[in-house]
Amino acid sequence: SSTSRGLGDVYKRQIGTCILIGWILKPKTVIDEVEKTGIKMVRKGLYTVMVKWVAPILLFLLLLKSLGILTII
Repeated sequence: SSTSRGLGDVYKRQIGTCILIGWILKPKTVIDEVEKTGIKMVRKGLYTVMVKWVAPILLFLLLLKSLGILTII
């Protein structure tokens, strides 16, 4: 039987992915990959803000909630 690693591990991994794409590799890397096929990515600015700021903050809040640290929400 498989054992669950818990939600905390999932959120930590997703936060790590957001930091990697948003701050280390930069969103431009993903945008260039999408546009390499000839498809224009029209919401580049929105994607960049979501990956750099919105997603990591919300994932961090979810992590705190799953660990029982954040009880307000």
